[in-house]
Amino acid sequence: MSDGARVLANRANGRLSTGPRSPAGAAATDAPSAPAGSFPAALEARIERLASRLPRPPEGPQAERLAELVRSLAGLDRYERRTRSRFKAAIRAFDEASSFWRSKANLDEQNQ
Repeated sequence: MSDGARVLANRANGRLSTGPRSPAGAAATDAPSAPAGSFPAALEARIERLASRLPRPPEGPQAERLAELVRSLAGLDRYERRTRSRFKAAIRAFDEASSFWRSKANLDEQNQ
């Protein structure tokens, strides 16, 4: 694709990508994101299950230590999700590159 064609295609795509068009879509994007310190539902459920196994609610320094451990668990959960996402992206990029090189090798074989 020439540079001019690429610029025109980019402009055409940009005109289509202007955000939500329906009132429901606009309302969804205007909604505030999750507040800092909140946890995904699955992690919240895991924390609740672990807390229910405690004989009694922690108090004082134990409560502070438990809160610190929960924050660490949330951080590890975010790290794990981010790592999994990057891994999947790397696999997709590898698949695209390998299919490109396979098709290039097939073309080279046909031209010989």
